Amino acid sequence: MSTLLRRLLQRVRLSAEAFPRLSLEDQQVLGPEILLSLMEIERSIETAEGTRQVKDNRIQALLQESIGRILGPGMEQELLVVMSPRDEWTLYCDLEHVDGRLAFVLFLSPTVDYTTDDLVVRVVHEAAHSEPHILTLTRPPFGEPRRLGEVLCDLVALLISGPAFVYSAVRLVQLRGAEKSRAFSDSHPSMACRANVLRNLAPKVWTSEALHQVTERAFEVIGELECLPEEAAEVQRLNREAVRSIPRYGPLATPESTWDQICASGDPNEQSSILLRLNAGLARRGLGR
Repeated sequence: MSTLLRRLLQRVRLSAEAFPRLSLEDQQVLGPEILLSLMEIERSIETAEGTRQVKDNRIQALLQESIGRILGPGMEQELLVVMSPRDEWTLYCDLEHVDGRLAFVLFLSPTVDYTTDDLVVRVVHEAAHSEPHILTLTRPPFGEPRRLGEVLCDLVALLISGPAFVYSAVRLVQLRGAEKSRAFSDSHPSMACRANVLRNLAPKVWTSEALHQVTERAFEVIGELECLPEEAAEVQRLNREAVRSIPRYGPLATPESTWDQICASGDPNEQSSILLRLNAGLARRGLGR
């Protein structure tokens, strides 16, 4: 964890060194960013020392289970779950691979409660950032590779987490509303785009008619959510790239029969897996019915 925190401090130091040479307009943007970055580091240190804790053990357990699936059981994990100082509605993370050890800091949103059954599975998307190819794509802060990396995190989370991840995407769109769900940036596709890609991916990774019905009924809640015209070409590109990536990430998938059994009975056959228990709980509540 010390290597990761040193890298974050180095990033802040470089920003601080550049600060005096910037225009007043740029300083007004960078100044608050430097402060927020320092607060992230401070909160991470406090969490590591045990003086600041998030009171939901499922998040840590989800990270451990997901990263173990993605990187294998031999990867040593150092995990911190920290409440973000930023007024963000999303989760985000910082991570570092060093000598067979993963240091990973997950930052929770102070404005959206991701500890609920509906949304906690979004943690798996963040865990997917640890996958080596995705990590390479998402290292740059902006650009087409970065946006593809975010969609591939969704693909990995779908394969590992099952229908619960579909439902979490629908819930986020509901919470954000249609207008905000169409907003996109140089680093992230819109939630509308990502929901459309997920809707396209689900019938390609699962052949079961029962799973098709579950996912389609979930998406019916938000209807045909169209992206902004400026993102239309990007949606097509990301759909193509995500479909091409299914063979790469297919080996990570939870067996389709597992989701079939859970959707039919609402009873997981492996109590030790928090992902199975989450899907079972949602099935009992009538997900997709």
